[in-house]
Amino acid sequence: MAIKKSFSKTCDCKDMSLGVIATALVLFVLIYGWVALVGPEVLSGDNEGQQWSTLLEVDAGVPQAVFLTNGQVYFGNITGASSDVLKMENVHYLQANNTDTATTDESGDEEGDVSDATDTGLSLIELGTTEVHSPTNLLMVQRDQILYWENLTPDSEVTKAMQ
Repeated sequence: MAIKKSFSKTCDCKDMSLGVIATALVLFVLIYGWVALVGPEVLSGDNEGQQWSTLLEVDAGVPQAVFLTNGQVYFGNITGASSDVLKMENVHYLQANNTDTATTDESGDEEGDVSDATDTGLSLIELGTTEVHSPTNLLMVQRDQILYWENLTPDSEVTKAMQ
């Protein structure tokens, strides 16, 4: 003789306790609040703790050389980065010497913050000293325009010329 037992219990919302509903509501509010307030900052990468992992290798004691996709190289201090932009301060760049158009002061030196490198035909120019539009010495570079960057050594000719 086979005995069949059949258990059937339907959920009656009246049986749900107020505690279960309150717990579910609190959990929902906490998760929603975190996603709404913290989520965008974490996901965007704009908060201070969310920087490029390569920034961990930046030596704040020396300048860096940043090589761009267009062939330009900027020298300066990398002071921050987001997921899209690299921030540089104390920025310098190389410029080919052109003695025909260079202005000189009474001592015969070129005006502005220019370090001569006549043996290479290049000068190290501080950003904002010779440009017609007079930019500040701060440069924001789009990350997708950067090939790579390097820390310079303290005894590098560029580092010495920047001081």
